[in-house]
Amino acid sequence: MLYSFGLIKESFRILFKNIVYLLKFWLFRLGILIPLLIPLGIGAFFSGFLLSWPLVVGGIVTLILTVVYGIWFSASTFVVTKSMVDNEIVPIKTLAQNSWHQMGKILWTSFLSGLIIALGIILLVVPGVIFAFWFYFAIQVALYENLSGKAALLRSKALVKGHFWWLLKNLAIYTGVSLLVSMLFSFAVGLTPLSENIQKIILSPINIIETTIGMIYSFLLYRDLVKSSR
Repeated sequence: MLYSFGLIKESFRILFKNIVYLLKFWLFRLGILIPLLIPLGIGAFFSGFLLSWPLVVGGIVTLILTVVYGIWFSASTFVVTKSMVDNEIVPIKTLAQNSWHQMGKILWTSFLSGLIIALGIILLVVPGVIFAFWFYFAIQVALYENLSGKAALLRSKALVKGHFWWLLKNLAIYTGVSLLVSMLFSFAVGLTPLSENIQKIILSPINIIETTIGMIYSFLLYRDLVKSSR
């Protein structure tokens, strides 16, 4: 089994190999988001920006569309990460459609996992932490093994069983490296005479890259764990 630094290096390699493809998909998702604001704009136009039924209706429609978009956005993030890790780059339109088809499965699995972890934390804290490790690969299981909900959670738990300390070590090292890099970038940008808003704009792409690498890293952990379990 590979260990943290090798997996981190591989995560960077995958990211920069697919950076153009990833940027195209981010622009595609942004292009979808903008039209969702149209109903609210139409409602505001016909209501003269005062509280009236066109504005309320437009706001409700926009809210519903943006919620659906948010769910699809989350699903598409997992799907595009999987495609990069598997080196199976497909057209943007196809990837968007695949994300839509996987949306229900990812949503249900995420909801069930999050609910159990939250209840564990509320009750005694420690069980919630243990559940978080058990269900860490639930989404990967849902995508790779076509399972969802309880079945995905149980499969994730079975994978982690016997490898708890391996997973803890790898996540701890990655988290430490990630925090160190973030602190260094924040410190370096903070030394510049730029305004706080400009500094936030500069750090935003770095945060996005950090998040993307973290997701790639989790998929690589899953892939490595599955191989070692065979």
